[in-house]
Amino acid sequence: MNIAGRLAGNFLESKITPLMILALFMLGAMALIMTPREYNPQIVVPAASIIVTKPGASAEEVDNLIVKPLEAIMHSQSGVDHTFGYAANDYGVVTVQFKVGQNQEDSLVKLYNQLMQNMDRMPPGANDPIVKPINVDDVPILTLTLSSANHDERALREVGARLLEHLRNVPGVSFSQLVGGRAPALNVWIDPQRLAAAGLSLDRVDQALRGANVSAPLGNLTQGNRSHPLRLDGFLGNAQEV
Repeated sequence: MNIAGRLAGNFLESKITPLMILALFMLGAMALIMTPREYNPQIVVPAASIIVTKPGASAEEVDNLIVKPLEAIMHSQSGVDHTFGYAANDYGVVTVQFKVGQNQEDSLVKLYNQLMQNMDRMPPGANDPIVKPINVDDVPILTLTLSSANHDERALREVGARLLEHLRNVPGVSFSQLVGGRAPALNVWIDPQRLAAAGLSLDRVDQALRGANVSAPLGNLTQGNRSHPLRLDGFLGNAQEV
């Protein structure tokens, strides 16, 4: 009989074998009870979104002037795993995902420093970048999509805006947002010859439009024991108001 056979025979004939089996069973039960368990374990994957706006720029301009250069800058940083870019009219978003296990605070500090060191590469007219950290708990648990064969993007966005107000009033909802569609907008076309004849500059027109298109709080109106907030709603709504 070989060595394995003799060991197996001794184990089967030994009187302490049941005690060893019982001890192993008890150790396994203790390990099962004492080992921490989570239904949804947290996996640390540091990530952040960089939002850059450039009013008046097309999606193609934003992609070439902002998104692609910003992706290259972020991807060269140590610890970065992936970068995802998105370009739209007037703004672009670059999401930076670091490698699993990286310290979130240190990763965000490195991202911010890398961004500040390359601010000179931002195109003229672009606003300062906004960095928004992404948390694992920020993943949406419900996404609603609206589509219609009879309504355009603007009408669908209006329906989505009304639906969003109802969703925000649902107990337990932490954050909700509206994405897509076409927001109402007014395009103002300037006649350079008439502008010069009136002795005005483009900056004067821009300042006048900004001054007329504002919404600001005016305080509160108190009546008895009730207080009503007042707000100046001065947004331009149509071409006649412009």
